[in-house]
Amino acid sequence: MDEELVEEINRHPILHWNYRSYTSVPTELKIYGTHIKEIYLKQNKLEKLPEWIGCLKNLCNLYLSGNCLKHLTSELLQLKNLTVIDISDNELDELPDTIYYLSNLIELRCDNNKLAKLPEKIGFLGAMSFLSVEQNCLESLPQSLGCCFSLEGLNLKGNKLKNLPNNLAFLPQLDIVIVSKNELLFLPSISFACNPIVSFSKNPCINYMSYEMFAHVLDPHLMKCNSNTFSYTHDTNFQNVLLKSDVDKFSNLVVEVVGWKKYSTNSDLETLLVLPEPLKDIYDEENSRVPSLFELLLRYCYSSTPSYNRTRFFYKKMDENMLPSHLRHLLIQGPAAVCHNCFSFIFTECVLWVVVKLLMCNICGENEILTSVYFCTTTCARKFLADENDIDLDEKLSVHKQKWTRVN
Repeated sequence: MDEELVEEINRHPILHWNYRSYTSVPTELKIYGTHIKEIYLKQNKLEKLPEWIGCLKNLCNLYLSGNCLKHLTSELLQLKNLTVIDISDNELDELPDTIYYLSNLIELRCDNNKLAKLPEKIGFLGAMSFLSVEQNCLESLPQSLGCCFSLEGLNLKGNKLKNLPNNLAFLPQLDIVIVSKNELLFLPSISFACNPIVSFSKNPCINYMSYEMFAHVLDPHLMKCNSNTFSYTHDTNFQNVLLKSDVDKFSNLVVEVVGWKKYSTNSDLETLLVLPEPLKDIYDEENSRVPSLFELLLRYCYSSTPSYNRTRFFYKKMDENMLPSHLRHLLIQGPAAVCHNCFSFIFTECVLWVVVKLLMCNICGENEILTSVYFCTTTCARKFLADENDIDLDEKLSVHKQKWTRVN
């Protein structure tokens, strides 16, 4: 028994044990440390946490960055008062599936690990306001993230993400989203509910934006808060890097923009746009079609549910087995887009326009980019087209429409 250590534990509610080369957490803490509220164990050599860690019932903040942890013991989940965990710079390849037991957790930092996925129910951490999973190996995100109604900051920089869950756009307190240095094929087609700053530079596969997101990027508040807003077109380039041979890799719909070669440095490259899920059928306003009953059911179910708890509501219905599984999955995932004319939600089918817009870049000047515009029915598209007769030519979206063909 280390008497000096015992005295330190007894005298302080906060322990600063950084840079002590600990290979294990001192057992003195188990006997004398039940009152401890905060522990700093950064930059040690811990390979695992003790099974008795759950005895520290008053622990609120736990800092474990810069160790050698390969997994987290389930006893950690007994610490119901935990509000902050920093497990960055370790060797973790997974988080406990039941991490949502930490119901008071506000901040979770997992940067620079080897995480290939996040727990499916991580979104049930209802108090969490900040999640950082920078520099990991994430290829996708759980749909439950749309349940994190307290989430204000989301840092996903430096992963392998191809897309973001649609339902993130509805989080009511989201202030900043960092998804730079990923492999995103597109950004959410729905504008975020609370206008967060969205940092998406260095995603080389993004070659278009929805018109909703285009308007979001041009929001004066965001331009004022983030001086890099106009550098997105430089950092991301909106270059075409997809080949038709790549299409088989995607379950998403893919369209080719006919004759659009602005971003193609290779004459053999077509301009291919990967559309958001769950779109399955697209057409233009010249086709006199009506939405399917299934599509109308999805729109009705989603719009008739209170907006503040849609994702959690449909998760509950899933647990109660009250809806068909395919329907539940689509409702949890959320709509692919919103009608540009009447603002109805769109899930699996719609009218698609591809429109050229100008965006200023503070590095490379004026830049043309492709934007996608969605309509819930041909009637809405035609009404919008008729209403455009009353506005200036330069402002008309229809003037800048591009022809497209479906690839898959």
